[in-house]
Amino acid sequence: MVNIGVYPLEQMIGQMTNPAVSYLVIKDGNGHTIYPVASGAGGAVKEEDGQQLTHLPSARLGWSFESGIRAGQLFEWVSVISYVWIVLGLAVVVLAVIYIIYVTRRNYRPIQLMMQRIQQLPGRPGEENNKDELWMIDHALQSLIRQTVDYEQQEQANVLIRRRQLFLDLMEGTTMETAAVRLDNLSPFVDDTQREAIRVYAVMVVELHDLELEQPYTTEGPQAGSRSSNEHGSEDQRLSLSLLGVMQELAATYGWQGWAEWMSRERIAILLRKEDGDGEGLLAVKLQEMAQTGCEWLQGHLGVQLTIGIGGQTQELEYIKDSYRASVSALRYRLTLGVRDIVTSDQVPQDNEIPLYTYLPLISETIRSFRLASHDWRGQLEGIFATMETDKLKDGDILTVIQWLQELLEREMREMKDVSGALDRYFNGSEMERWRFEVESAPSLALMHTLMLEHMTTVYRTYVAASETKSYRAMVSEMKQYIEEHYTNPDLSLNHLSERFDVSPKYASHLFKTEFDMKFVDFLTRLRMNHAQQMLCNTTETVQHIATQVGYANSITFGRVFKRVVGVTPGDYRKLRMKPEDSSLTGGAL
Repeated sequence: MVNIGVYPLEQMIGQMTNPAVSYLVIKDGNGHTIYPVASGAGGAVKEEDGQQLTHLPSARLGWSFESGIRAGQLFEWVSVISYVWIVLGLAVVVLAVIYIIYVTRRNYRPIQLMMQRIQQLPGRPGEENNKDELWMIDHALQSLIRQTVDYEQQEQANVLIRRRQLFLDLMEGTTMETAAVRLDNLSPFVDDTQREAIRVYAVMVVELHDLELEQPYTTEGPQAGSRSSNEHGSEDQRLSLSLLGVMQELAATYGWQGWAEWMSRERIAILLRKEDGDGEGLLAVKLQEMAQTGCEWLQGHLGVQLTIGIGGQTQELEYIKDSYRASVSALRYRLTLGVRDIVTSDQVPQDNEIPLYTYLPLISETIRSFRLASHDWRGQLEGIFATMETDKLKDGDILTVIQWLQELLEREMREMKDVSGALDRYFNGSEMERWRFEVESAPSLALMHTLMLEHMTTVYRTYVAASETKSYRAMVSEMKQYIEEHYTNPDLSLNHLSERFDVSPKYASHLFKTEFDMKFVDFLTRLRMNHAQQMLCNTTETVQHIATQVGYANSITFGRVFKRVVGVTPGDYRKLRMKPEDSSLTGGAL
Protein backbone atom coordinates (compact mmCIF):
# COMPACT_ATOMS: atom_id res chain seq x y z
CA MET A 1 0.00 0.00 0.00
CA VAL A 2 1.26 3.46 -0.92
CA ASN A 3 -0.28 6.62 0.43
CA ILE A 4 0.01 9.60 -1.86
CA GLY A 5 -0.92 13.23 -1.55
CA VAL A 6 -3.46 14.03 -4.26
CA TYR A 7 -3.32 17.77 -3.80
CA PRO A 8 0.44 18.14 -4.52
CA LEU A 9 -0.05 15.85 -7.52
CA GLU A 10 -2.79 18.12 -8.87
CA GLN A 11 -0.65 21.19 -8.35
CA MET A 12 2.26 19.65 -10.22
CA ILE A 13 0.05 18.46 -13.13
CA GLY A 14 -1.71 21.84 -13.26
CA GLN A 15 1.62 23.56 -13.83
CA MET A 16 2.42 21.13 -16.65
CA THR A 17 -0.88 21.46 -18.57
CA ASN A 18 -3.23 24.16 -19.79
CA PRO A 19 -6.89 23.11 -19.11
CA ALA A 20 -8.14 25.49 -21.80
CA VAL A 21 -6.17 23.72 -24.50
CA SER A 22 -5.37 20.18 -23.40
CA TYR A 23 -6.26 17.64 -20.71
CA LEU A 24 -4.56 14.82 -18.76
CA VAL A 25 -6.29 11.81 -17.13
CA ILE A 26 -4.55 9.40 -14.71
CA LYS A 27 -6.13 6.00 -13.95
CA ASP A 28 -5.05 3.18 -11.65
CA GLY A 29 -4.80 -0.48 -12.55
CA ASN A 30 -8.54 -1.05 -11.97
CA GLY A 31 -9.56 1.80 -14.27
CA HIS A 32 -10.54 4.16 -11.48
CA THR A 33 -9.77 7.79 -12.22
CA ILE A 34 -7.17 9.26 -9.94
CA TYR A 35 -6.94 12.66 -11.66
CA PRO A 36 -8.94 14.82 -12.05
CA VAL A 37 -12.05 13.14 -10.51
CA ALA A 38 -10.45 12.55 -7.15
CA SER A 39 -9.73 16.23 -6.75
CA GLY A 40 -13.36 17.20 -6.97
CA ALA A 41 -12.45 20.30 -8.94
CA GLY A 42 -15.40 21.68 -10.77
CA GLY A 43 -13.36 23.07 -13.63
CA ALA A 44 -11.47 19.81 -14.31
CA VAL A 45 -11.29 18.53 -17.83
CA LYS A 46 -13.08 15.27 -18.49
CA GLU A 47 -11.94 12.58 -20.85
CA GLU A 48 -15.04 12.95 -22.99
CA ASP A 49 -14.46 16.70 -23.36
CA GLY A 50 -11.61 16.31 -25.90
CA GLN A 51 -9.89 14.07 -28.41
CA GLN A 52 -7.36 11.62 -27.00
CA LEU A 53 -3.97 11.76 -28.65
CA THR A 54 -1.67 9.71 -26.37
CA HIS A 55 -1.98 6.75 -23.97
CA LEU A 56 1.04 5.84 -21.81
CA PRO A 57 0.87 2.94 -19.19
CA SER A 58 3.32 2.74 -16.28
CA ALA A 59 4.35 -0.86 -15.42
CA ARG A 60 5.87 0.13 -12.09
CA LEU A 61 2.80 1.99 -10.75
CA GLY A 62 0.13 0.16 -12.70
CA TRP A 63 -1.27 3.51 -13.74
CA SER A 64 -2.11 4.79 -17.21
CA PHE A 65 -1.77 8.35 -18.52
CA GLU A 66 -4.06 9.65 -21.24
CA SER A 67 -3.80 13.14 -22.82
CA GLY A 68 -5.29 15.01 -25.73
CA ILE A 69 -6.60 18.32 -27.11
CA ARG A 70 -9.69 19.77 -25.64
CA ALA A 71 -12.77 19.24 -27.84
CA GLY A 72 -10.40 18.57 -30.91
CA GLN A 73 -10.99 22.02 -32.49
CA LEU A 74 -7.45 23.30 -32.12
CA PHE A 75 -6.03 20.29 -33.93
CA GLU A 76 -8.44 20.77 -36.79
CA TRP A 77 -7.52 24.43 -37.09
CA VAL A 78 -3.81 23.58 -37.11
CA SER A 79 -4.42 21.06 -39.90
CA VAL A 80 -6.40 23.56 -41.90
CA ILE A 81 -3.70 26.22 -41.53
CA SER A 82 -0.96 23.80 -42.66
CA TYR A 83 -2.95 22.96 -45.79
CA VAL A 84 -3.40 26.65 -46.52
CA TRP A 85 0.39 27.19 -46.41
CA ILE A 86 0.97 24.31 -48.76
CA VAL A 87 -1.54 25.74 -51.22
CA LEU A 88 0.06 29.17 -50.98
CA GLY A 89 3.53 27.69 -51.65
CA LEU A 90 2.31 25.86 -54.73
CA ALA A 91 0.63 29.03 -55.97
CA VAL A 92 3.88 31.01 -55.55
CA VAL A 93 5.82 28.38 -57.51
CA VAL A 94 3.30 28.43 -60.32
CA LEU A 95 3.29 32.22 -60.48
CA ALA A 96 7.10 32.27 -60.50
CA VAL A 97 7.21 29.86 -63.42
CA ILE A 98 4.65 31.93 -65.29
CA TYR A 99 6.67 35.13 -64.60
CA ILE A 100 9.93 33.57 -65.75
CA ILE A 101 8.28 32.43 -68.99
CA TYR A 102 6.83 35.89 -69.50
CA VAL A 103 10.12 37.70 -68.84
CA THR A 104 12.03 35.26 -71.03
CA ARG A 105 9.65 35.74 -73.92
CA ARG A 106 9.66 39.51 -73.49
CA ASN A 107 13.52 39.78 -73.34
CA TYR A 108 14.17 37.24 -76.05
CA ARG A 109 12.68 39.55 -78.62
CA PRO A 110 15.69 41.96 -78.63
CA ILE A 111 18.03 38.97 -78.58
CA GLN A 112 16.19 37.49 -81.53
CA LEU A 113 16.51 40.76 -83.44
CA MET A 114 20.22 40.93 -82.59
CA MET A 115 20.70 37.34 -83.77
CA GLN A 116 18.98 38.14 -87.04
CA ARG A 117 21.39 41.03 -87.59
CA ILE A 118 24.41 38.86 -86.73
CA GLN A 119 23.22 36.14 -89.11
CA GLN A 120 22.87 38.71 -91.89
CA LEU A 121 26.58 39.59 -91.59
CA PRO A 122 28.82 37.88 -94.18
CA GLY A 123 30.75 35.02 -92.62
CA ARG A 124 34.50 34.50 -92.89
CA PRO A 125 35.81 31.93 -95.37
CA GLY A 126 36.02 28.47 -93.83
CA GLU A 127 33.92 29.42 -90.80
CA GLU A 128 30.97 27.18 -89.90
CA ASN A 129 27.52 28.78 -89.95
CA ASN A 130 25.59 26.10 -88.04
CA LYS A 131 26.48 27.52 -84.61
CA ASP A 132 23.88 28.23 -81.96
CA GLU A 133 22.84 31.68 -80.82
CA LEU A 134 24.94 31.73 -77.65
CA TRP A 135 28.10 30.85 -79.58
CA MET A 136 27.41 33.60 -82.08
CA ILE A 137 26.81 36.14 -79.32
CA ASP A 138 30.04 35.11 -77.55
CA HIS A 139 31.95 35.27 -80.84
CA ALA A 140 30.53 38.73 -81.56
CA LEU A 141 31.46 40.00 -78.08
CA GLN A 142 35.00 38.65 -78.40
CA SER A 143 35.40 40.34 -81.78
CA LEU A 144 34.09 43.61 -80.34
CA ILE A 145 36.49 43.44 -77.38
CA ARG A 146 39.42 42.62 -79.67
CA GLN A 147 38.62 45.51 -81.96
CA THR A 148 38.31 47.84 -78.97
CA VAL A 149 41.72 46.78 -77.64
CA ASP A 150 43.29 47.16 -81.09
CA TYR A 151 41.78 50.61 -81.43
CA GLU A 152 43.13 51.69 -78.04
CA GLN A 153 46.60 50.41 -78.90
CA GLN A 154 46.51 52.15 -82.25
CA GLU A 155 45.37 55.35 -80.58
CA GLN A 156 48.25 55.14 -78.09
CA ALA A 157 50.68 54.55 -80.94
CA ASN A 158 49.26 57.52 -82.81
CA VAL A 159 49.70 59.71 -79.73
CA LEU A 160 53.34 58.65 -79.47
CA ILE A 161 53.87 59.38 -83.16
CA ARG A 162 52.24 62.81 -82.86
CA ARG A 163 54.35 63.55 -79.78
CA ARG A 164 57.54 62.59 -81.60
CA GLN A 165 56.57 64.72 -84.58
CA LEU A 166 55.89 67.66 -82.27
CA PHE A 167 59.29 67.08 -80.63
CA LEU A 168 61.03 67.14 -84.02
CA ASP A 169 59.13 70.28 -85.02
CA LEU A 170 60.26 72.02 -81.83
CA MET A 171 63.88 71.00 -82.42
CA GLU A 172 63.79 72.08 -86.07
CA GLY A 173 61.59 75.16 -85.56
CA THR A 174 58.88 74.15 -88.06
CA THR A 175 55.05 74.58 -87.81
CA MET A 176 55.50 76.70 -84.70
CA GLU A 177 52.14 78.44 -85.18
CA THR A 178 50.34 75.35 -83.77
CA ALA A 179 53.07 74.15 -81.43
CA ALA A 180 51.53 75.62 -78.26
CA VAL A 181 48.11 74.08 -78.92
CA ARG A 182 49.60 70.69 -79.81
CA LEU A 183 51.78 70.80 -76.71
CA ASP A 184 48.73 71.32 -74.49
CA ASN A 185 46.70 68.61 -76.25
CA LEU A 186 49.38 65.91 -76.28
CA SER A 187 50.60 66.72 -72.72
CA PRO A 188 54.14 65.28 -72.92
CA PHE A 189 54.97 67.04 -69.64
CA VAL A 190 53.37 66.38 -66.27
CA ASP A 191 50.60 68.94 -65.75
CA ASP A 192 51.31 71.45 -63.02
CA THR A 193 49.04 73.76 -61.11
CA GLN A 194 50.59 77.03 -62.23
CA ARG A 195 49.57 77.10 -65.87
CA GLU A 196 50.00 80.85 -66.13
CA ALA A 197 53.53 80.83 -64.71
CA ILE A 198 56.51 81.73 -66.90
CA ARG A 199 58.31 78.59 -68.03
CA VAL A 200 61.95 78.19 -68.96
CA TYR A 201 63.01 75.66 -71.61
CA ALA A 202 66.43 74.15 -72.26
CA VAL A 203 67.68 71.35 -74.51
CA MET A 204 70.22 68.73 -73.53
CA VAL A 205 71.68 66.33 -76.12
CA VAL A 206 73.20 63.02 -74.99
CA GLU A 207 75.68 61.41 -77.38
CA LEU A 208 76.44 57.74 -76.75
CA HIS A 209 79.81 56.22 -77.59
CA ASP A 210 80.57 52.61 -78.60
CA LEU A 211 76.87 51.68 -78.48
CA GLU A 212 75.67 49.46 -81.33
CA LEU A 213 71.88 49.26 -81.45
CA GLU A 214 71.61 47.01 -84.50
CA GLN A 215 73.17 43.56 -84.72
CA PRO A 216 74.23 42.06 -88.06
CA TYR A 217 73.37 38.57 -89.25
CA THR A 218 75.30 35.78 -87.64
CA THR A 219 77.41 33.28 -89.58
CA GLU A 220 74.68 30.64 -89.25
CA GLY A 221 72.60 32.16 -92.04
CA PRO A 222 69.81 34.71 -92.48
CA GLN A 223 67.29 32.82 -90.37
CA ALA A 224 69.68 32.47 -87.46
CA GLY A 225 70.68 36.07 -87.99
CA SER A 226 67.03 37.09 -87.84
CA ARG A 227 66.57 35.27 -84.55
CA SER A 228 69.71 36.87 -83.18
CA SER A 229 68.55 40.26 -84.41
CA ASN A 230 65.18 39.82 -82.71
CA GLU A 231 66.80 38.84 -79.42
CA HIS A 232 69.25 41.73 -79.54
CA GLY A 233 66.47 44.03 -80.71
CA SER A 234 64.47 43.38 -77.56
CA GLU A 235 67.58 44.00 -75.45
CA ASP A 236 68.33 47.21 -77.34
CA GLN A 237 64.72 48.33 -76.89
CA ARG A 238 64.95 47.74 -73.16
CA LEU A 239 68.23 49.64 -73.06
CA SER A 240 66.69 52.51 -75.03
CA LEU A 241 63.70 52.71 -72.70
CA SER A 242 66.03 52.51 -69.69
CA LEU A 243 68.10 55.41 -70.97
CA LEU A 244 65.03 57.53 -71.67
CA GLY A 245 63.50 56.69 -68.30
CA VAL A 246 66.70 57.44 -66.39
CA MET A 247 67.15 60.84 -68.00
CA GLN A 248 63.51 61.85 -67.38
CA GLU A 249 63.58 60.68 -63.75
CA LEU A 250 66.88 62.49 -63.22
CA ALA A 251 65.34 65.68 -64.57
CA ALA A 252 62.42 65.31 -62.15
CA THR A 253 64.87 64.89 -59.27
CA TYR A 254 66.33 68.33 -59.99
CA GLY A 255 62.93 69.98 -60.37
CA TRP A 256 62.77 69.85 -64.17
CA GLN A 257 60.14 68.22 -66.33
CA GLY A 258 61.86 66.14 -68.98
CA TRP A 259 60.76 64.95 -72.41
CA ALA A 260 63.29 62.70 -74.16
CA GLU A 261 63.31 61.34 -77.70
CA TRP A 262 65.88 59.52 -79.87
CA MET A 263 67.22 61.77 -82.62
CA SER A 264 69.58 59.19 -84.14
CA ARG A 265 71.20 55.85 -83.29
CA GLU A 266 73.63 57.50 -80.90
CA ARG A 267 71.91 60.71 -79.82
CA ILE A 268 69.08 61.45 -77.38
CA ALA A 269 67.60 64.94 -77.15
CA ILE A 270 65.95 65.99 -73.89
CA LEU A 271 63.62 68.99 -73.72
CA LEU A 272 63.61 70.33 -70.17
CA ARG A 273 60.98 72.65 -68.68
CA LYS A 274 60.93 74.43 -65.34
CA GLU A 275 58.99 77.19 -63.65
CA ASP A 276 60.92 80.46 -63.73
CA GLY A 277 61.78 80.54 -60.04
CA ASP A 278 65.58 80.67 -60.22
CA GLY A 279 67.98 82.98 -61.94
CA GLU A 280 69.55 82.07 -65.25
CA GLY A 281 72.95 81.45 -63.68
CA LEU A 282 71.55 79.16 -60.99
CA LEU A 283 69.55 77.22 -63.57
CA ALA A 284 72.71 76.70 -65.64
CA VAL A 285 74.56 75.37 -62.60
CA LYS A 286 71.72 72.96 -61.82
CA LEU A 287 71.72 71.76 -65.42
CA GLN A 288 75.43 70.95 -65.22
CA GLU A 289 74.97 69.18 -61.88
CA MET A 290 72.14 67.11 -63.34
CA ALA A 291 74.19 66.23 -66.42
CA GLN A 292 77.19 65.22 -64.30
CA THR A 293 75.02 63.00 -62.11
CA GLY A 294 73.49 61.38 -65.18
CA CYS A 295 76.92 60.67 -66.70
CA GLU A 296 78.21 59.08 -63.52
CA TRP A 297 75.07 56.97 -63.01
CA LEU A 298 74.88 55.67 -66.57
CA GLN A 299 78.58 54.91 -66.73
CA GLY A 300 78.53 53.18 -63.36
CA HIS A 301 75.31 51.15 -63.68
CA LEU A 302 74.83 50.58 -67.42
CA GLY A 303 78.44 50.87 -68.58
CA VAL A 304 77.48 53.44 -71.21
CA GLN A 305 80.07 56.01 -72.26
CA LEU A 306 78.47 59.31 -73.21
CA THR A 307 78.93 63.02 -73.67
CA ILE A 308 76.24 65.59 -72.87
CA GLY A 309 75.86 68.90 -74.66
CA ILE A 310 73.84 71.60 -72.90
CA GLY A 311 72.16 74.41 -74.84
CA GLY A 312 71.00 77.81 -73.69
CA GLN A 313 67.77 78.68 -71.89
CA THR A 314 64.70 80.28 -73.44
CA GLN A 315 61.14 81.19 -72.45
CA GLU A 316 59.65 80.96 -75.94
CA LEU A 317 58.80 77.78 -77.83
CA GLU A 318 60.05 79.23 -81.11
CA TYR A 319 63.59 79.58 -79.70
CA ILE A 320 63.87 75.98 -78.53
CA LYS A 321 65.50 75.19 -81.88
CA ASP A 322 68.35 77.58 -81.00
CA SER A 323 68.98 75.76 -77.72
CA TYR A 324 69.01 72.44 -79.57
CA ARG A 325 71.46 73.70 -82.20
CA ALA A 326 73.70 75.14 -79.50
CA SER A 327 73.82 71.81 -77.64
CA VAL A 328 74.61 69.90 -80.84
CA SER A 329 77.27 72.45 -81.73
CA ALA A 330 78.81 72.03 -78.28
CA LEU A 331 79.28 68.33 -78.94
CA ARG A 332 81.28 69.16 -82.09
CA TYR A 333 84.08 70.74 -80.02
CA ARG A 334 84.62 67.83 -77.66
CA LEU A 335 88.12 67.01 -78.97
CA THR A 336 89.36 70.59 -79.03
CA LEU A 337 88.01 71.42 -75.57
CA GLY A 338 89.36 68.16 -74.17
CA VAL A 339 86.05 67.44 -72.47
CA ARG A 340 84.80 63.88 -72.16
CA ASP A 341 81.52 64.16 -70.26
CA ILE A 342 79.83 67.59 -70.42
CA VAL A 343 80.11 70.45 -72.91
CA THR A 344 78.06 73.62 -72.55
CA SER A 345 77.20 76.08 -75.29
CA ASP A 346 79.14 78.78 -73.39
CA GLN A 347 82.39 76.91 -74.10
CA VAL A 348 81.89 76.91 -77.86
CA PRO A 349 84.07 79.49 -79.67
CA GLN A 350 82.14 82.07 -81.65
CA ASP A 351 82.84 82.98 -85.29
CA ASN A 352 85.61 80.44 -85.61
CA GLU A 353 85.55 79.38 -89.25
CA ILE A 354 89.12 78.36 -90.14
CA PRO A 355 89.66 77.24 -93.76
CA LEU A 356 91.02 73.71 -93.73
CA TYR A 357 93.15 74.18 -96.83
CA THR A 358 95.64 76.11 -94.68
CA TYR A 359 96.61 72.77 -93.12
CA LEU A 360 97.62 71.22 -96.44
CA PRO A 361 101.11 72.86 -96.54
CA LEU A 362 101.76 71.71 -92.95
CA ILE A 363 100.73 68.16 -93.79
CA SER A 364 102.79 68.14 -96.98
CA GLU A 365 105.91 69.38 -95.17
CA THR A 366 105.51 66.76 -92.45
CA ILE A 367 105.21 63.91 -94.94
CA ARG A 368 108.20 65.26 -96.88
CA SER A 369 110.39 65.17 -93.76
CA PHE A 370 109.07 61.70 -93.02
CA ARG A 371 110.04 60.48 -96.50
CA LEU A 372 113.51 62.01 -96.25
CA ALA A 373 114.05 60.16 -92.93
CA SER A 374 114.45 63.45 -91.09
CA HIS A 375 113.58 63.52 -87.41
CA ASP A 376 111.95 66.91 -87.92
CA TRP A 377 108.64 65.24 -88.83
CA ARG A 378 107.89 64.63 -85.15
CA GLY A 379 108.06 68.33 -84.35
CA GLN A 380 106.06 69.20 -87.44
CA LEU A 381 103.35 66.68 -86.46
CA GLU A 382 103.19 68.21 -83.00
CA GLY A 383 102.87 71.64 -84.64
CA ILE A 384 99.84 70.47 -86.65
CA PHE A 385 98.02 69.33 -83.51
CA ALA A 386 99.01 72.50 -81.64
CA THR A 387 97.60 74.59 -84.48
CA MET A 388 94.33 72.63 -84.45
CA GLU A 389 94.03 73.20 -80.71
CA THR A 390 94.73 76.91 -81.11
CA ASP A 391 92.27 77.28 -83.98
CA LYS A 392 89.56 75.45 -81.96
CA LEU A 393 88.52 73.25 -84.87
CA LYS A 394 85.36 71.21 -84.80
CA ASP A 395 85.63 67.48 -84.28
CA GLY A 396 84.62 66.82 -87.89
CA ASP A 397 87.30 69.21 -89.19
CA ILE A 398 89.93 67.58 -86.99
CA LEU A 399 89.03 64.16 -88.37
CA THR A 400 89.25 65.56 -91.89
CA VAL A 401 92.79 66.86 -91.27
CA ILE A 402 93.80 63.50 -89.78
CA GLN A 403 92.37 61.65 -92.78
CA TRP A 404 94.34 63.91 -95.12
CA LEU A 405 97.49 63.14 -93.16
CA GLN A 406 96.86 59.40 -93.24
CA GLU A 407 96.00 59.33 -96.94
CA LEU A 408 99.03 61.41 -97.95
CA LEU A 409 101.33 59.21 -95.84
CA GLU A 410 99.87 56.08 -97.42
CA ARG A 411 100.27 57.49 -100.94
CA GLU A 412 103.89 58.52 -100.36
CA MET A 413 104.84 55.13 -98.95
CA ARG A 414 103.15 53.24 -101.78
CA GLU A 415 105.05 55.27 -104.37
CA MET A 416 108.34 53.95 -102.97
CA LYS A 417 108.30 50.59 -104.68
CA ASP A 418 111.57 49.47 -103.14
CA VAL A 419 110.11 49.55 -99.63
CA SER A 420 106.38 49.20 -100.29
CA GLY A 421 106.45 45.47 -99.64
CA ALA A 422 107.72 45.94 -96.09
CA LEU A 423 105.09 48.60 -95.39
CA ASP A 424 102.06 46.88 -96.91
CA ARG A 425 100.84 45.49 -93.60
CA TYR A 426 100.59 49.01 -92.17
CA PHE A 427 98.36 50.27 -94.98
CA ASN A 428 96.29 47.20 -95.83
CA GLY A 429 93.87 44.95 -93.97
CA SER A 430 93.15 44.91 -90.28
CA GLU A 431 96.25 46.85 -89.23
CA MET A 432 95.18 49.92 -91.15
CA GLU A 433 91.56 49.63 -90.00
CA ARG A 434 92.63 49.27 -86.38
CA TRP A 435 94.87 52.34 -86.61
CA ARG A 436 92.17 54.50 -88.16
CA PHE A 437 89.54 53.31 -85.68
CA GLU A 438 91.78 54.04 -82.67
CA VAL A 439 92.64 57.50 -83.91
CA GLU A 440 89.12 58.48 -84.94
CA SER A 441 87.56 57.20 -81.72
CA ALA A 442 90.06 58.98 -79.44
CA PRO A 443 88.21 61.04 -76.81
CA SER A 444 90.65 63.97 -76.86
CA LEU A 445 93.03 65.75 -79.19
CA ALA A 446 96.01 64.91 -76.97
CA LEU A 447 95.31 61.18 -77.14
CA MET A 448 94.79 61.43 -80.89
CA HIS A 449 98.24 63.04 -81.18
CA THR A 450 99.79 60.25 -79.11
CA LEU A 451 98.21 57.52 -81.24
CA MET A 452 99.27 59.19 -84.49
CA LEU A 453 102.83 59.61 -83.21
CA GLU A 454 103.08 55.98 -82.10
CA HIS A 455 101.81 54.59 -85.39
CA MET A 456 103.88 56.91 -87.56
CA THR A 457 106.95 56.10 -85.48
CA THR A 458 106.39 52.40 -86.08
CA VAL A 459 106.00 52.99 -89.81
CA TYR A 460 109.02 55.26 -89.81
CA ARG A 461 111.28 52.66 -88.23
CA THR A 462 110.15 50.02 -90.68
CA TYR A 463 110.57 52.49 -93.53
CA VAL A 464 114.09 53.43 -92.48
CA ALA A 465 115.10 49.80 -92.02
CA ALA A 466 113.73 48.83 -95.41
CA SER A 467 115.04 51.85 -97.35
CA GLU A 468 118.62 51.70 -96.08
CA THR A 469 119.54 48.17 -97.01
CA LYS A 470 123.24 49.08 -97.39
CA SER A 471 123.53 51.42 -94.48
CA TYR A 472 122.46 50.59 -90.95
CA ARG A 473 123.27 53.91 -89.32
CA ALA A 474 119.66 55.14 -89.46
CA MET A 475 118.48 51.87 -87.95
CA VAL A 476 121.08 52.06 -85.20
CA SER A 477 120.17 55.69 -84.54
CA GLU A 478 116.53 54.76 -84.14
CA MET A 479 117.42 51.85 -81.84
CA LYS A 480 119.66 54.06 -79.75
CA GLN A 481 116.95 56.69 -79.44
CA TYR A 482 114.39 54.04 -78.52
CA ILE A 483 116.68 52.60 -75.81
CA GLU A 484 117.37 56.05 -74.37
CA GLU A 485 113.61 56.64 -74.19
CA HIS A 486 112.70 53.24 -72.69
CA TYR A 487 115.72 52.23 -70.62
CA THR A 488 113.48 52.31 -67.50
CA ASN A 489 111.54 49.30 -68.84
CA PRO A 490 112.74 46.16 -66.98
CA ASP A 491 111.64 44.01 -69.95
CA LEU A 492 113.86 45.81 -72.45
CA SER A 493 115.98 43.18 -74.19
CA LEU A 494 117.30 42.12 -77.58
CA ASN A 495 114.12 40.14 -78.24
CA HIS A 496 112.00 43.16 -77.40
CA LEU A 497 114.17 45.35 -79.65
CA SER A 498 114.06 42.88 -82.53
CA GLU A 499 110.24 42.68 -82.38
CA ARG A 500 110.01 46.45 -82.30
CA PHE A 501 112.23 47.03 -85.35
CA ASP A 502 111.41 43.84 -87.30
CA VAL A 503 114.99 42.51 -87.22
CA SER A 504 116.46 39.38 -85.73
CA PRO A 505 118.09 39.51 -82.26
CA LYS A 506 121.36 38.36 -83.77
CA TYR A 507 121.34 41.21 -86.30
CA ALA A 508 120.49 43.76 -83.62
CA SER A 509 123.43 42.54 -81.51
CA HIS A 510 125.66 42.81 -84.56
CA LEU A 511 124.62 46.41 -85.14
CA PHE A 512 125.53 47.41 -81.58
CA LYS A 513 128.85 45.58 -81.72
CA THR A 514 129.74 47.30 -84.99
CA GLU A 515 128.56 50.80 -84.10
CA PHE A 516 129.46 51.08 -80.38
CA ASP A 517 132.09 48.36 -80.02
CA MET A 518 130.12 46.76 -77.22
CA LYS A 519 127.29 44.35 -76.72
CA PHE A 520 123.70 45.47 -76.35
CA VAL A 521 123.65 44.38 -72.71
CA ASP A 522 126.76 46.43 -71.92
CA PHE A 523 125.31 49.44 -73.73
CA LEU A 524 122.06 49.25 -71.78
CA THR A 525 123.87 48.64 -68.45
CA ARG A 526 126.22 51.62 -68.87
CA LEU A 527 123.28 53.84 -69.86
CA ARG A 528 121.36 52.83 -66.74
CA MET A 529 124.37 53.23 -64.46
CA ASN A 530 125.08 56.69 -65.85
CA HIS A 531 121.51 57.79 -65.03
CA ALA A 532 121.77 56.11 -61.62
CA GLN A 533 124.94 58.09 -60.81
CA GLN A 534 123.21 61.32 -61.76
CA MET A 535 120.28 60.52 -59.45
CA LEU A 536 122.58 59.53 -56.58
CA CYS A 537 124.42 62.83 -56.85
CA ASN A 538 121.55 65.21 -57.51
CA THR A 539 118.62 63.69 -55.57
CA THR A 540 117.88 62.25 -52.14
CA GLU A 541 115.81 59.34 -53.47
CA THR A 542 116.31 55.93 -51.87
CA VAL A 543 118.39 53.30 -53.59
CA GLN A 544 115.30 51.13 -54.07
CA HIS A 545 113.47 53.98 -55.82
CA ILE A 546 116.50 54.77 -58.02
CA ALA A 547 116.75 51.08 -58.94
CA THR A 548 113.18 51.01 -60.21
CA GLN A 549 113.67 54.31 -62.03
CA VAL A 550 116.56 52.94 -64.10
CA GLY A 551 114.90 49.63 -64.98
CA TYR A 552 115.75 47.17 -62.17
CA ALA A 553 113.09 45.21 -60.35
CA ASN A 554 114.93 45.20 -56.98
CA SER A 555 117.77 47.03 -55.27
CA ILE A 556 119.88 43.88 -54.78
CA THR A 557 120.42 43.31 -58.49
CA PHE A 558 120.91 47.03 -59.01
CA GLY A 559 123.54 47.23 -56.25
CA ARG A 560 125.47 44.24 -57.59
CA VAL A 561 125.56 45.63 -61.15
CA PHE A 562 126.39 49.16 -59.91
CA LYS A 563 129.38 47.90 -57.91
CA ARG A 564 130.59 45.81 -60.85
CA VAL A 565 130.45 48.80 -63.22
CA VAL A 566 131.33 51.74 -60.94
CA GLY A 567 133.48 49.95 -58.38
CA VAL A 568 131.58 50.94 -55.21
CA THR A 569 128.11 50.30 -53.88
CA PRO A 570 125.38 52.93 -54.46
CA GLY A 571 125.43 53.82 -50.75
CA ASP A 572 129.18 54.37 -50.69
CA TYR A 573 128.96 56.32 -53.93
CA ARG A 574 126.56 58.77 -52.28
CA LYS A 575 128.52 58.90 -49.01
CA LEU A 576 131.78 59.67 -50.83
CA ARG A 577 129.92 62.32 -52.85
CA MET A 578 131.50 61.09 -56.03
CA LYS A 579 130.62 62.72 -59.34
CA PRO A 580 129.98 60.87 -62.61
CA GLU A 581 132.77 62.76 -64.31
CA ASP A 582 135.18 62.04 -61.40
CA SER A 583 134.74 58.30 -61.54
CA SER A 584 137.00 56.36 -63.84
CA LEU A 585 134.66 53.42 -63.79
CA THR A 586 131.62 54.96 -65.36
CA GLY A 587 132.46 53.41 -68.67
CA GLY A 588 132.38 56.76 -70.48
CA ALA A 589 129.53 59.16 -71.13
CA LEU A 590 126.83 57.97 -73.47
